[in-house]
Amino acid sequence: MLSGSDDCTIKIWDADSGAFLTDLNGHKNAVSCMTLANNELFSGSLDHYVRIWDLPSIDEKIYMLACMAAEDIRSRKLRRMVIPKKGKGGKGAAKGSAKKGKK
Repeated sequence: MLSGSDDCTIKIWDADSGAFLTDLNGHKNAVSCMTLANNELFSGSLDHYVRIWDLPSIDEKIYMLACMAAEDIRSRKLRRMVIPKKGKGGKGAAKGSAKKGKK
């Protein structure tokens, strides 16, 4: 799904989930109209230009962004920081178990 925006971009959305996929940047003013023909997207803007976008290139961009996002998720590692407890034999004593002697 495509939408023209006042922020000078064309936004691409997943029609099934409604998730945002990517932006197409190139206009200098609000995008006011779009049409598809011959495997191309034509967009008109208040900047008085019509831009032509190649649909296979857009598909490739979306695929590459999805691959990079998946790889980013795979590469993240959760690290658990283990703080050693002080006590006899390297093991921590239970809190409050030490008795204080009177002088």
